[in-house]
Amino acid sequence: MLDKLVELTKKKGQCSFQESLFRARIHLYRDNNGAQGAIKKDAETGADPLALKQLFVIQQIKSGILPEA
Repeated sequence: MLDKLVELTKKKGQCSFQESLFRARIHLYRDNNGAQGAIKKDAETGADPLALKQLFVIQQIKSGILPEA
């Protein structure tokens, strides 16, 4: 469901809850490496007005996927 919402928001343009969707996807899919790879690919491709590349790493640390440095 989250993936579908992300696709819809991409088509419509920027929205106020896009960052929250991104964070929720990372947290809920923390045990699914395939989904994490897809999220990372989304963050690294195209324009990045929300700084999703940095947010991806920060949320992985907060969700316990990456150990704190």
